[in-house]
Amino acid sequence: LLYIWRYHDEFLTKLVLFGLAAGMVELLADCWSTKVGWLVYYPGGPFVMCSPLYMPLGWGIMMVQIGYLGGLFVQKWGLPIAMLATVLVGAINIPINKYLAKSALLWYYQNVPMLFGVVPYAVIFAECLICLVLPPIVLLVKKHSWRWSILLGVAEGFWMWGIGVVGYWIFGTTS
Repeated sequence: LLYIWRYHDEFLTKLVLFGLAAGMVELLADCWSTKVGWLVYYPGGPFVMCSPLYMPLGWGIMMVQIGYLGGLFVQKWGLPIAMLATVLVGAINIPINKYLAKSALLWYYQNVPMLFGVVPYAVIFAECLICLVLPPIVLLVKKHSWRWSILLGVAEGFWMWGIGVVGYWIFGTTS
């Protein structure tokens, strides 16, 4: 944020708006996940809806981080390769964050098949598809106004929820 303020970076400003909008809508996915019982947040701290207050910001940062890389990948390799590279980054980065969250006693998953007993296969599946669409979205964010960035973020948030539900249905539960 200091960089954006200091250098008046319009693209990064729009990317942050996109990420925050996606993170806010993703709260619906968190509520669904806690209601079906596979996502459990540790108590304490302020909550918004069913999630800790830090979750929309966390997703916002993740969208900016991986989205920005996706934009760089598009410049270097073109859109199809960038989409695959972004999936690879998401498939590595996001599960590591899930592992760290469990270790930090922020949240954990239960009653679903998991990689190393920590990260549900459904989450890995969903987050790969979440990252797959980031490069073309970043191109749209770069091209259009900040209003479009928010609308695209809302769409990404609903995509996050929908693909999470699909992943849950595909990979099932252990109970």
